[in-house]
Amino acid sequence: MKNTFKKHNDLIQSIKLCNQSIKDEPNNPEAYYGKINALIELKKYKLAQYAYKLAMKRMDKNYSGQQKFLDLHFIIQSALDAKKDLYALAAQKVLKQNKAKNSK
Repeated sequence: MKNTFKKHNDLIQSIKLCNQSIKDEPNNPEAYYGKINALIELKKYKLAQYAYKLAMKRMDKNYSGQQKFLDLHFIIQSALDAKKDLYALAAQKVLKQNKAKNSK
């Protein structure tokens, strides 16, 4: 539990440092990359998606590290899709239970 708390705090600190770097250098792709990675680790996929979109707007089109951003995008989308599927399954289960109750 102690290690989990420390890791969480380290990720929050990492995001703060990346935010400061982005504030100082708005077109710094490495700061966005670090921030997005930390947000993914924290399972903050919507925030990671927003940071990804902002990075894509600000990134130099000739930046050589674009592939690693595409990898992050895939991770974010996969997580968001899985979350949607989980919610859909839960909703189906509740509907089925309600239907069973109402048919009695």
